[in-house]
Amino acid sequence: MEEFVQSIIYESNLLSDLIASCITYEQVDKIHSSLVEKSSNNDLSFLMAIRNKLSIVKESFSGTVINVQFHDAKNIEKCWSPSRDRKASVLITMLKIESSLQIQDEFNNSIMDNIVSQKGWLEVLSILFKSGFKVFDIYNLQKWIINDSGWGQSTLELTQSSFQKAVCEILSSDRADFETYILDSLSESLFMSGYRVSKNTEEILIESVLNSVRDEALEEMQHSQLEENLDSVKNISNLLNGSLDSTVHRLEEKINSMDHYFDEPYSNAKSDEFRYEQALIDDKFDVEVYFQDLIER
Repeated sequence: MEEFVQSIIYESNLLSDLIASCITYEQVDKIHSSLVEKSSNNDLSFLMAIRNKLSIVKESFSGTVINVQFHDAKNIEKCWSPSRDRKASVLITMLKIESSLQIQDEFNNSIMDNIVSQKGWLEVLSILFKSGFKVFDIYNLQKWIINDSGWGQSTLELTQSSFQKAVCEILSSDRADFETYILDSLSESLFMSGYRVSKNTEEILIESVLNSVRDEALEEMQHSQLEENLDSVKNISNLLNGSLDSTVHRLEEKINSMDHYFDEPYSNAKSDEFRYEQALIDDKFDVEVYFQDLIER
């Protein structure tokens, strides 16, 4: 698809037909990104066509083929896994197009309302209740707004104020029980703009982190999960001027105690040594004897 699109970017008639034939957001986004790279055809007519098509397919997504083995099946089957809930990604594409077109109309206002109002941001952030990994799309949306939008200070302040209020509302929800990587990415998204993060927002972040790494939650985590949580909490604590350093220390102690456990010699070491010696008696190597401990484990 990508190679095909890039090969016809210079063919105006073919490009128009291709835009008209799109049925998913991903297809439109690919054409737009290819068009931007081949800037010779990056004119208003094509951007308007992409804009109009995107308004139609903005909630229609593609997907990927994945291998699945159901619990009662012996064979692996190929299944279609559709993409869902990509509002932040769709917004980035829409905002890029609007930035190029510079058209002030009802459609433009509806797009901007998603990021200048608390209600709009709440709709974007609510996906985190379904899929935590979408937080990276939200981070990318914030990154584009701060670094690439070119908006004036007043507009940026409005977007950041609304974003901060929406984050606080999401984190204060009864449904909020987010993993630390989500809180880490949200924290980075809050602080990247340089807009003042309120004391109340910081307190809500701290409370959310403490809930995420409560003792009963830590007991269910494996060593690698604890290390991932430690990295996230360290980063958040740095953003909050060390407010979570005691929690960082608690996680480090937990990890160190598990390291000590892993460093302890295997309790059946002598038994294993005996098996190995028996396997080599009379210079004969008995595979069954040597690997018997694996079967018993």
